[in-house]
Amino acid sequence: KHSLVVMKLAGLLHVVTCVFPFACLGMTTSQCTEESSFFQVRNERVRPKPHSDGLYYPFVNAGAKASFFQLANPSSLRLSCRWATPTFGTMKGYSKIHAVLEEADRLQASSLPGDIVEAGVAGGGGVLPVIFYLACTGDLAQRTVHLFDTWEGLAPTKSDPGFHNGDYHIGYNAFMANVKEYKNAYNQQVAALNLSLSWDEAWTHVNIVKGLFADTMPGALAGRTLSLLMCDGDMYSSTKDCLTAAAGLVIDGGAIYNDDYYTFAGCYQAMHEYNRLPDNDTRYTVLLVPNIPENNSEHGEFTYMAEDGSSCTPPLDNSPGGRGSCNSVEAEAALMRLM
Repeated sequence: KHSLVVMKLAGLLHVVTCVFPFACLGMTTSQCTEESSFFQVRNERVRPKPHSDGLYYPFVNAGAKASFFQLANPSSLRLSCRWATPTFGTMKGYSKIHAVLEEADRLQASSLPGDIVEAGVAGGGGVLPVIFYLACTGDLAQRTVHLFDTWEGLAPTKSDPGFHNGDYHIGYNAFMANVKEYKNAYNQQVAALNLSLSWDEAWTHVNIVKGLFADTMPGALAGRTLSLLMCDGDMYSSTKDCLTAAAGLVIDGGAIYNDDYYTFAGCYQAMHEYNRLPDNDTRYTVLLVPNIPENNSEHGEFTYMAEDGSSCTPPLDNSPGGRGSCNSVEAEAALMRLM
């Protein structure tokens, strides 16, 4: 029985990774043309974010990948779901995806209650793996994932030098096309495990809200508590709006994740202002996400870097090449665990 499962999963993995057109995964031909800037250098004014067009499994090292039989073992549900969770359709690099999924796993393993928020969704490749994983484990039945975006690109204010209207534009149709591809992958890889949530059931726990963060988040999140807040607005103004609306809703033990803390100075400034106490001490330790290329051999050894003022240099500005680092190790994202 296990051998049959292994053969089917191995065949499915071959189909998934070899047949899908990675550059336009989750898009029709017209959508691919319309959104082609998603997978290319969009302009020279703002450096494109790192992105992954392919399908890969960030939780698992090579040894665990070889253990296909564990997918047939009901006692290994978390491991099975970790293995099964794909990522595609994202501007985020390997390390960012790994960090977010590890945080989702921590919430699930510790049974920490509270909803999840992503403010700045774009193509959805940063949050759809989280939805996939928590649906697979059944944990999503106990919470809602709130998604906020205009799907019209950035709308900078005077506080956001270096950005322009429409930067990083990913249309809503491209997002929904990726949702469809994740649904297909889920139905193919997870449904056979007879788990508690179908994809359609899981999607009833997703709340999509279109609009600017300042206009939509306070009302949509009124009365909610959060276990994970992900702010991915790129700019000072949008990061500030995200934190103002939702940081106070994160429960003890939860986390605040910022996708570009060491990429753009505006994100760093907004997060730093939130985390700074009146005596200039900090509320929470900032854990930096090292920027590890997708093909790096260190993938099985992912660790955070604690921010240290003596050895870390934050981003200089919002221009290309301004990314921060610690001890010469480049970083981008960061999270704070509220403990």
